[in-house]
Amino acid sequence: MLSNLVIASICNVRNEKMQTITDDWLEWLTHSRGMAAKTVAAYRRDVEGFLAFMAEHLGESVTLKRLAELQTTDFRSWLAYRSNQELSNSS
Repeated sequence: MLSNLVIASICNVRNEKMQTITDDWLEWLTHSRGMAAKTVAAYRRDVEGFLAFMAEHLGESVTLKRLAELQTTDFRSWLAYRSNQELSNSS
């Protein structure tokens, strides 16, 4: 499996709109929910990893519209990918 950086470059997953949405959500978690910086950093890694995986899985840049169209099988693919990375179930 390609690294997240390579996938992001190939599929343009870090498009400006998705980056702004992600940044806004993480800011909200930090300021409105009072989450710790390390927790927010972990959420960022998780979200960016998920978006990178979905870009490769779908073969296209990830948009809000495309996220709304995801099916159960797409999420199962993500979970299988994560399982194959030998991460704990809580990750």
